[in-house]
Amino acid sequence: MRTFTAKFFHGFRAYVWALALLVAAHSVGLRAQDEPGTLQPEPEPAQLLPQASDPIAMIREAYGLTEKAASEAEFTKIATLCEAAAAAPGVAAENSKYARELAAWALNKRGEKRLDNAGELIAQGNGEQAEALFAEALADFEKSVTLDATRWKAIHNRGVSLAQAGQFERALADFSRTIELQSSYGNAWFNRGEVYYALGKYTEAIRDYDQALARLPGDLGAYTSRGHAYFQLGMLAGDPTTARRYFIASLDDYNQTVNVDPNNPASYANRADAYRSLASWERAARDYRQAIALDENNAQALHGAAWLMSTCPDENFRDADLAVEAAEKALKINGDSDFRYLDTLAAAYANAGRFEDAVSTIEKAMAKAPAEQTNELQRRKVLYSQQKPFRQGQGEAAAGN
Repeated sequence: MRTFTAKFFHGFRAYVWALALLVAAHSVGLRAQDEPGTLQPEPEPAQLLPQASDPIAMIREAYGLTEKAASEAEFTKIATLCEAAAAAPGVAAENSKYARELAAWALNKRGEKRLDNAGELIAQGNGEQAEALFAEALADFEKSVTLDATRWKAIHNRGVSLAQAGQFERALADFSRTIELQSSYGNAWFNRGEVYYALGKYTEAIRDYDQALARLPGDLGAYTSRGHAYFQLGMLAGDPTTARRYFIASLDDYNQTVNVDPNNPASYANRADAYRSLASWERAARDYRQAIALDENNAQALHGAAWLMSTCPDENFRDADLAVEAAEKALKINGDSDFRYLDTLAAAYANAGRFEDAVSTIEKAMAKAPAEQTNELQRRKVLYSQQKPFRQGQGEAAAGN
């Protein structure tokens, strides 16, 4: 299932580009602006008070630019004109307030544009320049909120940037404030749920995903993330009955994702993991096959299929050679930073009778695993040292993989 990497989030609905990161299965992710809607500029300043002509002219010029502004430079010009007008000697308070609000709008839009550009740089493999743009975007959102404390979209976008930087408590505060100001905005609920998920607060995350789905019916990401949260609760459950209840809830959500997007390999891979955790071997195998048919390089599906073919207690679903092939391919695609992929490869080696390879591989997994997983890995290592393969029971699939 999903694991967490602190830097970027796929689910955090960002902008037109998806920030990748995390997981064999699905990534936590942020959403930063409406898809595909855009913020509307302030109403035309028809009621500006008469005074010295320069500030008024600057504000009107800035407003005129809002209709077609699309580049960083154009948003910068709007903000510069408005900030100068707001600070002009003798400017009326009403005009200064309007200028600050319009500058806040422009700065928020410039921040969004910078994140769009950063996404393009990431796609090109230029992470260093992208990092600089992320910082500039966050500064834009900060200044936008300073100029207009009720600019909810800037508050939300700042939350996205903070979450991407791993500042989760501040991000939670921004998403909560956004919800206070604009409770109908489904992405704020979704993103707060993603942060709760990243913090391991799965029950709170589920409540927010519920709210997101109430506002975004049929949303694939919200169904997926809620399914992951239920799955995590199943993994943490203290008794089989409770675990099964949560796994069934996750399965219900994954069924929805397949219905929403039947050509998405991740949807099938997620559902296969849930079926496997419920010991529904045939359905799990079928969904892994479908995921791999849609994407032969889907690491999650290869990993899950390898685990099933290596450890299933029903020999009809085991295949030593295919399990090793799938596990090695999954590891090659995903890299060896995730201990679970090494754990699966070790299980595949043991199932194939390659016990020395199994022991050396699970030792690598243990070196990378969090402390709470080392006991389970140690138990498997003992089995492999005794030249015995590992066989999973109902619920055990979730504990290790």
